[in-house]
Amino acid sequence: MSLIVLRVAYPIPLYLAVTTAIPNEPIRMCCNFSTILILLHGVLVAGLIFCIPLPMRILIVDNHILFREGLASLLDSQPDFEVVGEAGSVSEAIEKALDLKPDLVLFDIALPDGSGLDMLNTIYPKFPQVRFVLLTMQESDDLLFAAIRAGATGYLLKTTAITKILAALRAVARGEAAISRAMTSRILDEFKLLDPTQVTNSNSLSTLTTREIEVLEQLGKGASNQEIAENLVITENTVKVHIHNILNKLNLRNRREAGRFARRHGLGSDFTGRYPADL
Repeated sequence: MSLIVLRVAYPIPLYLAVTTAIPNEPIRMCCNFSTILILLHGVLVAGLIFCIPLPMRILIVDNHILFREGLASLLDSQPDFEVVGEAGSVSEAIEKALDLKPDLVLFDIALPDGSGLDMLNTIYPKFPQVRFVLLTMQESDDLLFAAIRAGATGYLLKTTAITKILAALRAVARGEAAISRAMTSRILDEFKLLDPTQVTNSNSLSTLTTREIEVLEQLGKGASNQEIAENLVITENTVKVHIHNILNKLNLRNRREAGRFARRHGLGSDFTGRYPADL
C-alpha cells in the first residue's frame, strides 16, 4: 500500500481529510477514532513548534554583581525572556557575546576595563543583527547620541520601573526602539538645533590650525584638559587657550558643543561616554 500525502489548501475537518485521501473503502474504515487522535496530536505538536515564539536571549553586562543577578532573576521569570549570560567587564562581555550570540545585549556604560560603548563598537560590526540597549544611571544627551550612533537601539535609566523596562525590551523584540518619550523629544530638539552648514560640510574646520583640530578631536572623545595635555604633550594652560580659540572660530558656546561638532565631522568617533569634571 502506497502512502498518500494530502496537502490541504484550505481548512477542512481532519477526519474528512484522512478519509478523502484514502479511496479504498475497507482501508478507509480502518481510520477509526484512535487513528485520528494520533494524527491530531501530530498536527498540534507541529503547530506548537512553528507557532510559539522562542524567548529573547539576553546577555547582561554590568559591573555591579548584585544588580546584575537581580535583573537576571527578574528577566528569567518572564516567559519571553531568557538570560543566557552575564558579564562584568568589556573583555568578558565581548568574549561571551561572540560565543553565545545573544539576541539582545543589555549593558551599562561604566565598566572596570573601559566603556560599554567600547564593547558596542567591537561587537556590533561583527554581529549587526544583535540589538543593544543601554541601561545606566547616567542621563545625558551626549551619551544618548553616542550610543545611537554606535548602533544601540535603546537607552533606559536604572531608575525606570521594572514594568516599563520589560515593556521596552518587548518593544525591541518587535523591532522598535527602547527610548522614552522625553529622550525622543531631546533627539528632535537636537536636530532642530543642528546647523545645516555644519552637518553638510566641514569648511569651518579650515579655520582651525592643525593643533586646534587635534584638541577638537580630543574634545570629541570626551577627554578632560589634563588628558588632552598628556595625550598631546602640552600644558593644561595651552589646552585652555586652544579650546578658547576653537570655540571662538566655530562660534560654539562650550566644550560640549565642540565635542558634538567634532563627532558630527568624524572626529572623536570613539567617544566613550565619560564626562570630565572640567566641562
